[in-house]
Amino acid sequence: VLIKVVSYCLLGDTDIACGIFKANQKYFSLLSEEYAYIISHTEYWASRALISENNPLEAKIMLKALLKKKKGEFSLNSRVRKILSEL
Repeated sequence: VLIKVVSYCLLGDTDIACGIFKANQKYFSLLSEEYAYIISHTEYWASRALISENNPLEAKIMLKALLKKKKGEFSLNSRVRKILSEL
């Protein structure tokens, strides 16, 4: 899911990226903590897609939730804060 969301975002097909994310989001809660990195990065890219699709409110909610998550090896906090400051 992460690879597809990122790929479609980079191709400019953010509507497809949002669709893939929303179709699979319900399964994220079923994954163990080992996948927290992948889930966080998928949510980060999905929020960028949402912004491109003129849905900044939903993106803002997702980004704020990302800041509250447990920090892993590769934290997205600085990137998330930058995007939130631009919204």
